[in-house]
Amino acid sequence: MYYVTIINYHGQKIRVGVSKEIFDVFEDSRKQGISEDHQQRDYMEKRSLDNPFVDRERAIRMKSLEDQYLIKERLEQTLRIIESCSPTQKERYILFTIYGYKCSEIAAFHGCSKRAVYTSISKVRKKIMNIL
Repeated sequence: MYYVTIINYHGQKIRVGVSKEIFDVFEDSRKQGISEDHQQRDYMEKRSLDNPFVDRERAIRMKSLEDQYLIKERLEQTLRIIESCSPTQKERYILFTIYGYKCSEIAAFHGCSKRAVYTSISKVRKKIMNIL
């Protein structure tokens, strides 16, 4: 059993037993809050934190803990689906969605048609959409 401290409706701190998954969400939130404080300080000192990934992470942290947990679960499911795909499908999907390559560019890398690349990407997307 894991324990977290929460503040109840009356503003009192209460220690509550939770599952490992919920504890991980609380712990991630706490660590990210500390990290965000450091990032904010760095931003104020340097005025140069123009990283879109940090902004996306900050937007996720602003959601409720329940939403954070659901996002984390969906991400883990999505990663499992991607890992279960063939190496070719996985590579094409990552090149397209993460790195932003066009189907024609990926086709040139793999020596195949744009249609074959599009089909591979579509199959991965369909698997992801079916589970989510």
